Amino acid sequence: AQGHPGPALHPGPIPPPHLPAPRLPPGPPRGGGGGGGAGLWAPGSTNGLGGDPAGRWTREAAWPPGGTWWRGTCVKAPFLVDLKKPEVKIPHTVNFYLRVEPGVTLGIWHTVPSCRGEDAKGKDRSWYEAALRDGNPIIVYLHGSAENRAAPHRIKLVKVLSDGGFHVLSVDYRGFGDSTGKPTEEGLTADALFVYEWTKARSGTTPVCLWGHSLGTGVATNAARVLEERGSPADAIILEAPFTNIWVASINYPLLKIYRKLPGFLRTLMDALRKDKIVFPNDENVKFLSSPLLILHGEDDRTVPLEIGKQLYEIAHSAYRKKERVKMVVFPPGFHHNLLCESPTLLKTVRDFLSEQWA
Repeated sequence: AQGHPGPALHPGPIPPPHLPAPRLPPGPPRGGGGGGGAGLWAPGSTNGLGGDPAGRWTREAAWPPGGTWWRGTCVKAPFLVDLKKPEVKIPHTVNFYLRVEPGVTLGIWHTVPSCRGEDAKGKDRSWYEAALRDGNPIIVYLHGSAENRAAPHRIKLVKVLSDGGFHVLSVDYRGFGDSTGKPTEEGLTADALFVYEWTKARSGTTPVCLWGHSLGTGVATNAARVLEERGSPADAIILEAPFTNIWVASINYPLLKIYRKLPGFLRTLMDALRKDKIVFPNDENVKFLSSPLLILHGEDDRTVPLEIGKQLYEIAHSAYRKKERVKMVVFPPGFHHNLLCESPTLLKTVRDFLSEQWA
């Protein structure tokens, strides 16, 4: 399917024909207790995934892969952002932390639908947690490799989704933002699983969707495959600017193409990925999934070329028994790798797909 420009988004939630309009409970919700991307890779990594433990990055880069041979100077970005105070950047949002395992605590922003904005004023974390049961669909957002949950394009996307009636949980993996721990592929996958299952345990019958961008698509399909093996498939999966696997993504990254013909370059690259056990095999993972799967890609994405996204779609469509559960939407030039959030048709595309799948 092809995305096309459309009318500008209207302020506030936009109910499609089948997905119920965002619902406001008649009174304060009861129950509940206390309790982003970027390119695919980042410079300054010491293990191919991270930078320093604080998740500091120089810019929106793709993945100089195999950080054991790629070093860089890292600075905290975005600058001057207090991750503990999300309201400065985005309304009706609360910051909280989840302990995944000893030594690993994740920083998360929970943004409620805009229609709950007035209700959310002055409320604490327990109110936000209880609000997950209000019937509005939930997205667990898994970002790309650079920066953290406060990156400007991620905030733009969250605002669009919130205006469309979604709860959004923006997760910083271990080693990113103010989350603790050392980032590895296994660790990032464990983080996504933990947040998804924590959310499902508090959402009642409200569906929860995994949304991965760039590197986050690999995290999302890794987690979805584990959920499938456990007999509890994800309610839905959205992959924004996905790759087939990190090897293909790396050798197609524009800045690395010029080095392909250098003697030993590809071997060095492959050795680094093997050493750090970095695979993110989207192309293998989708063969084992049954969840509704929506792939979003920009026609002028130079970080992960459109052809790679199309290859992943073909693999998934071929593998799925229920073909109608797999869809790809290509957006016209102008949105590149990080800015599909600026497309006037993104929200309708997502809501229409989910409404059809969840009907």
